[in-house]
Amino acid sequence: AGFLRVVAEWSESDLSYFAGIIDGEGCFSLKSRGGHRFGTCLHVGNTDPRLAQWLHARFGGTVTFHPYDNPRHKDDWRWTAAAGDLIEIITAVVPYLKLKREQAELMLAYRRTVAPAKGRTRSTSKTPEAFQRTRLQIREQITNLNRRGKAMTA
Repeated sequence: AGFLRVVAEWSESDLSYFAGIIDGEGCFSLKSRGGHRFGTCLHVGNTDPRLAQWLHARFGGTVTFHPYDNPRHKDDWRWTAAAGDLIEIITAVVPYLKLKREQAELMLAYRRTVAPAKGRTRSTSKTPEAFQRTRLQIREQITNLNRRGKAMTA
């Protein structure tokens, strides 16, 4: 059994529910790996472990427990999907997203700049400069969309 569940197993209700979860509790992020290289992740955090277990059962990924020292905060459970598996997940869920569709589309655009892995490695020394610039622009856009605080209005 691989990381990713078979796409045909995802019902429309699973995908629409998942989109609502992502819109409310999810975060798309690009973690710096140096220069123009970033690790792609989708995280969902919640204080009820059943949500992370549901996501894991349907979409693979990993589940981790995060305790807090501050008694004012509840401990939480985080589901994470990363790397190339995001393409299938995001492609399936993006039609249902309302609030985080732009971040999802940017994540797909970033993944299109990544060469396929050869075995367990991926060559980054031959990444065209245009792709490098695109990656940095995408990272900036996702970072701006993920900023906390007052929403910017046009």
